[in-house]
Amino acid sequence: MDAARDRLAVVARWARTLAPALAAAIAVVLGWRWLARHSAVYFPFFADDSFISLRYSQRLLAGHGLGWNDGEPPVEGYSNFLWVIGCAVTGLFKRDLVAAARGLGTASSVVAIAAVCFTWRPRQVWDFVPALIGARAMALSGTVAVWAIGGLEQPLLIALLGLGLVCLLRLDDEPDPAAPSPRRARWLRIGAAVAFGLLGLTRPDAPLLWAAALGAWALARGLDRPRWKSALVIGLVAAGFTVAQLLFRRLYYHDWVPNTAYAKLAFSHARFREGARYVLDAFATHRGLTVLALLGLPFALWDRRRRPGALAMLAALLAWSIYVARIGGDIFPARRHFAPQVLLLAMLAVLGLGAWLERMMALRPSYLRVLALALPLGASWQLERFARAQRTDKPNVKATRERWEWKTPPIGALLKRHFKPKDALLAADALGAMAYFSELRVLDMLGLNDRWLARHPPKDLGQGFIGHELGDGKYFLERNPDLVIFLPPGGVEQAHFRGGIEMQADPRFHQRYVKVSFRAGKMTSLLWVNWQSPRVGVAGSGTRTVVPGYLLGGGVAVEDGDGRLGVEARAPHRVRFDHVPVRAGRVRVTSAHSGGAATVRAGVGSAVLGEGLGEAVLDIPAGAAELWLEVIPSGTAPIHVREVTLDPA
Repeated sequence: MDAARDRLAVVARWARTLAPALAAAIAVVLGWRWLARHSAVYFPFFADDSFISLRYSQRLLAGHGLGWNDGEPPVEGYSNFLWVIGCAVTGLFKRDLVAAARGLGTASSVVAIAAVCFTWRPRQVWDFVPALIGARAMALSGTVAVWAIGGLEQPLLIALLGLGLVCLLRLDDEPDPAAPSPRRARWLRIGAAVAFGLLGLTRPDAPLLWAAALGAWALARGLDRPRWKSALVIGLVAAGFTVAQLLFRRLYYHDWVPNTAYAKLAFSHARFREGARYVLDAFATHRGLTVLALLGLPFALWDRRRRPGALAMLAALLAWSIYVARIGGDIFPARRHFAPQVLLLAMLAVLGLGAWLERMMALRPSYLRVLALALPLGASWQLERFARAQRTDKPNVKATRERWEWKTPPIGALLKRHFKPKDALLAADALGAMAYFSELRVLDMLGLNDRWLARHPPKDLGQGFIGHELGDGKYFLERNPDLVIFLPPGGVEQAHFRGGIEMQADPRFHQRYVKVSFRAGKMTSLLWVNWQSPRVGVAGSGTRTVVPGYLLGGGVAVEDGDGRLGVEARAPHRVRFDHVPVRAGRVRVTSAHSGGAATVRAGVGSAVLGEGLGEAVLDIPAGAAELWLEVIPSGTAPIHVREVTLDPA
């Protein structure tokens, strides 16, 4: 009996020890389930700039390094180094990089939820309550749910920030956080340093978060030398990661800051006004969570052991909010730059609620402990209000409607099949998905991935749409791209942004480029094709001239059953091209087409020099600069014209 009683006592002791941590772990699992259901509302949202990051991951996996285009000096057109590397590593196991980014984002979001749940160290089973409320708050945030699947670095950013802050909180549980022992304290310092160091690799501006948090944590106890020494060690190690990246950037990209900083950053009054509105609106739509954090903050600050951690969170929250306001906020759905604030507000709410419950549970007589239910009940009510605000928030609703990126894969694949082997250069704005799926060399008309353009900004930079202000039509025409698309994937005839507008205002643009509609599946895309380009335009080989079928206007460029690209023509419509350079003499014009009979006609000016079924022989007079060609379906059946060839007769 005594042996059995002893075994039961051991089991009971283990149960009392493990039950709090198990309860917090259950809260994490529930948070993951709530997050998955909330993220499903926005699926398949995936930001266009996410495809820019994935293009770098794609090229890294293919052995092309971390550059934007082959044959050009590498440019750092991303601002999320660790995310790009993480997606590439995840892509080793998932061939679909979009799925890899979603998986990494979801996993990082769950880690961030776990950091919130363990903000308050679980000692009693009732510690499950603050963990559950924190997990619920994170999962209900549209910012967290959207960017868990949105493809950019915010989930990794908040996961690393949360882990670093939890390590600082656990150091406050130790009798002397600066002492070389116990071993646990050393590992916590290492954990905080590594988490903050990796945080700095995730975004170049992220050191602001850990520097503010670490500084407040050290100052919380005044001139406590052991604490300052501990903070200094953590800060130096974390700064070492940032210095290493700076050296890599300098050696690899020959610069100290990412190219995106030149293209986006402008500290104007207009940007500050927009940024301040962005931050205030974000706090307003997260007012339920903000109220919870404010209610819990006094209890967290009252507790001497919790005060340094609370001040660290508060300092990071204020520093990041001021910074985001100063840079003008952001243009993406669901306020992605507010993700750190969501994490910090949730951690403050959990810390304050835990401190409240700890005090209330110590009350005597025991019936007074029912007061402890007041704050959790209020928290639940605030979370319901928070959920309603998130469902109607316009930036979150925008994420449910933005689907245009997923129209790109068919047309991108078509361009890849037919123009990548020719090493064509595509000029595009809003280019992320188009660059990723086409894998062509791409001239970024908005400057994020173009070194020259980013370093030659307009004088009014900072007055317009963030990331869409750069452009130089003269520079683009000097680059002489083979293909141009305005507003992919569908393309438009008239450009909307500065560089494209300047291009079309230059007479050289209309001398070189012709409009071509390419169709892949149900998607039709309007591109401008440089007909003078030897890669995609009229090709000459000695005395032979070949005009690709897609340059014949009046039809739609499609693939035939054998995957050959040409133009589709239906009777009674004809397809025509007006810019064929020729030499004087007798020429045989032949149409390579399928699907039915067709008449070939050619001429100069208003004069028809020859026509015939399938081919025509014509005498070109001296002095003729350019020839026009027509291919006319003879019957009612549509034809597919692959090319028209001019040979000496």
